Amino acid sequence: MDTRSPRLHFLPGALVAAVLACTAAPDPAAAQAPEGTYHQIHSFVPPEGVKPRGTPLVLPDGGIVGTASESDSPDHVGTLYLLKPGSHSLKVLHAFGDGSNDGLYPVAGVIADRQGDLWGTTYGGGEYGRGTIFRISGKHYAVVHMFGQDPGDGSYPATALTLGDDGLLYGTTLEGGSSDRGTVFRLNADGSATTLWNFAPGGPRNPNGRLLQASDGLLYGTTTVNFDDGEDLGTIYALAPDGSQQRIVHRFSEADGWDSLSGVIEGSDGRLYGTTWLGGANETGGVVYRVDRDGSDYVVLHSFQGGSEGKVSRSELVETRPGVFFGMTELGGKAGRGTVFRMLASGELTVIHSFTGQPRHGGAPDGIEPAGALVPVGDDMLIGVTEFGGVYQGTIFKLRAR
Repeated sequence: MDTRSPRLHFLPGALVAAVLACTAAPDPAAAQAPEGTYHQIHSFVPPEGVKPRGTPLVLPDGGIVGTASESDSPDHVGTLYLLKPGSHSLKVLHAFGDGSNDGLYPVAGVIADRQGDLWGTTYGGGEYGRGTIFRISGKHYAVVHMFGQDPGDGSYPATALTLGDDGLLYGTTLEGGSSDRGTVFRLNADGSATTLWNFAPGGPRNPNGRLLQASDGLLYGTTTVNFDDGEDLGTIYALAPDGSQQRIVHRFSEADGWDSLSGVIEGSDGRLYGTTWLGGANETGGVVYRVDRDGSDYVVLHSFQGGSEGKVSRSELVETRPGVFFGMTELGGKAGRGTVFRMLASGELTVIHSFTGQPRHGGAPDGIEPAGALVPVGDDMLIGVTEFGGVYQGTIFKLRAR
């Protein structure tokens, strides 16, 4: 069995240590929303899988489907779960690693196609040990594609798939391709994968953010930092669904944030919005940014300062109404364990929850280090996950988008 552990960061050890060090002392001036808007829905225990990283999928009936990236079991590495609507009852739909060619490490969430089938990726596993694409149709689970079979094929998909306007699925691999620098691919109806962009020397590499198909029909994504190519601090890139019109939209720098570990979203104003893990006014803080789709008018809307405000975000933003965005930081907050924040298009930021890892109101311990992205439900509710914390390792939570 392939037990290759996911490698999702490309930072020097000293810098990683600096980022993960204790956050600054809480800043009393940081805006805090009133408590009482947050509720833990579920706390993972080992048989269900641990360390949920991917964005959950909320079904029409209110059920929640997601992935836990690992398992506390020698036989399985990760699970696909269903949290039944209106309850705390969780069902394991599939335990990964159940078979010699099954996927391992489902670090991204799942999506639904037009027929209601569920699709996802695993970072490892498969016959070649380089990751898989899987589908669940009804109660039937199947591995549709195994990466690594063909020369130049991508390796180690670390993001969720994107359903294109043409009904086809698009995604990225962190490594592999003709230069082993990652790929953008399209999944064909027969299960084969067509490489649309082989990242090559002199250009971006290691795509690590989910693809967005914007209103102009183009696909947009982000690449992570790469010190092998000098001062390559990551990019935003674009291409057409047929692989043409490849271009770099923006190259990140220390001042405007760098190492974007999440994809971009398109705001109601037609511009791209996103976050970075590092950079900005605080070197290890990260930023929220905005940029036009043609690469012009790049603006840092907010530089995270750490302390009770939070810092280092690997979460996509979500816009709940025009000019109102929600996101998460991995560290910082009142206990240094991460935050959920609300940000206006002006850059004004308010923390609406600080994760603590401590029991709340006599209940289960709070989660820590939120992962994936928040999912809006109804008019004022958001669903999310934390990779750690809770009873064991990982939680599902909801909070009001106020």
